[in-house]
Amino acid sequence: MKRLHRLFVCTLAALPLGAAFSAQDAVEASSEANVAFAKELRALEVEFKEARSAVFTEMRKLPREEQNSYYRENRPDPEEYVPRFFDLGERAAGTEVALGAYRWVIANSQEDESFLVSMDVLMRDHIDSDGMVEICGALMRRPNGVDTLKEILAESRNPKVQGNACYNIAKRYVDGLDRGQDLPTAREDAERYLEKVIAEYGSFPCFGGPTLGDAAKRTLFAIRNLVIGKTAPDIEGEDIDGNAFKLSDYRGKVVVLDFWGNW
Repeated sequence: MKRLHRLFVCTLAALPLGAAFSAQDAVEASSEANVAFAKELRALEVEFKEARSAVFTEMRKLPREEQNSYYRENRPDPEEYVPRFFDLGERAAGTEVALGAYRWVIANSQEDESFLVSMDVLMRDHIDSDGMVEICGALMRRPNGVDTLKEILAESRNPKVQGNACYNIAKRYVDGLDRGQDLPTAREDAERYLEKVIAEYGSFPCFGGPTLGDAAKRTLFAIRNLVIGKTAPDIEGEDIDGNAFKLSDYRGKVVVLDFWGNW
């Protein structure tokens, strides 16, 4: 009876050890797969960039008047790469590689099934990831991007993501104002979201720029002061002869402005 008891105890003691080995094997296999996925993502990104660079290289050999048409006719079509990035995102589900792959789809595809599925996966699996910051910038340029940005702002628990979503919502309203789409509440909405950015997310980095607070303050100043019907902020400088002047010196006068520069 004692022998059986010892055997039973030894068997139970061995189970966690075997389970540990299995778990370790699974972790190593998962790590190897993630490394392979990361290499595949990088290779796809490099392939597209090199294809585009090759077109630029040939374009620059042509006369300036022919360059634009050459580029339009020969540039690599991002849509042709979308299925490969989308497939990688599916195979690398739940990883940062999947986030990167779907992010590329969002930035470079039309609002087709690939785009919609990618967005659903990102909202489900990566809503709190820092990588969603770049997604916010891409969504700002989408026709229905504001609605998705508002979802991100409401659902993400990452303040960096929330702040960039909030700022890009405001930018979308501001862009509408710049295009003359002065909807009844667009200006008020833009100011409200910009003020929210300054108050709640001002210290966080803005994708591709300074802090969100600095970016929001500049944008807020522009829509409140640098618009038709507002008095232009006064500036001081020197004319071509070195004489000091202020912009306000010419208020109410007819002037000719000559802009020039050397590059």
